[in-house]
Amino acid sequence: MTAKKNTGEKAIILQPWEVKAFLAGVKTQLRRPLTPPPIRSFPSNVWVLPGSAHALTSGDKPSSFCPLGGVGSRLWCREKWGVPQGLKPKEAAYYASYAADETTWYSHTETPYPKSKGPGFVAPASWCTPIMLPRHLSRILLEITDVTVQRLGEISYQDTIAEGFPEGPTSCGPCELHCCDTHPEWGYDAFAAAWDATYKKKPGFAWDASPWVWRLIVRRLP
Repeated sequence: MTAKKNTGEKAIILQPWEVKAFLAGVKTQLRRPLTPPPIRSFPSNVWVLPGSAHALTSGDKPSSFCPLGGVGSRLWCREKWGVPQGLKPKEAAYYASYAADETTWYSHTETPYPKSKGPGFVAPASWCTPIMLPRHLSRILLEITDVTVQRLGEISYQDTIAEGFPEGPTSCGPCELHCCDTHPEWGYDAFAAAWDATYKKKPGFAWDASPWVWRLIVRRLP
C-alpha cells in the first residue's frame, strides 16, 4: 500500500451534537473509525492496515494513510440542513436552515465566506441529508493540527471534554452521601452514548468493541 499525501480540503459529516459543540467553542477533537478496520497479521500477531505492512500501536501518527487528511489539511463540515420556506428561486441558493441549533444563515455569494446568521429560524419544507449540503453553505471549517490512531476504549477523561462533553454536574442532587463532586464517568457515558447512536449498528464499530479510530485534533477557523 502506497501512502498518499493528504493535503487540501475535504468534506466531513458532523452529527448534531458535534455541530453544537464546535459552534460553542468547546470541541477540539474528532474521532472516526478506521475503515476498513485494521487486521491482525500472523505470525507476528500485530495490527496492520489492510494492504500495508505498517504495524499499528496506539498513539501512532500514520497521517499519510488518513482519508481525512494530515496536519494542515482542512475539513469543511456538512450537517443536516434544509432550504428555508418562502424564498424566491434566486434566493434559495444562498440560504440554509440548520437542524442542530435551529438557526437560518445567509451566504452572501456562492463562495464559502462570508456568511451571516439570520435574525430568526425559518423552517424548511423538509430536511436534507448532510451529503447534499453545498460547500458555500457550510458554516464550520476546521484545520487538522494532529493525527493519531488509538483504540476507542483508550479515550481519557480529558479527551471526552475535548470531544465536547463538559465536566459532569457539580451537584448530583439528593443522595445518601450528599456529594457535590464532579463525576468523571459522566463524560465517558455521554460520549459512549453519542458514539453508539451513530455507530452501534455497524459491525465492529460499537463502543463496547473498542474499534481502532483516527483521533484528530482540530481548530476551528474563522
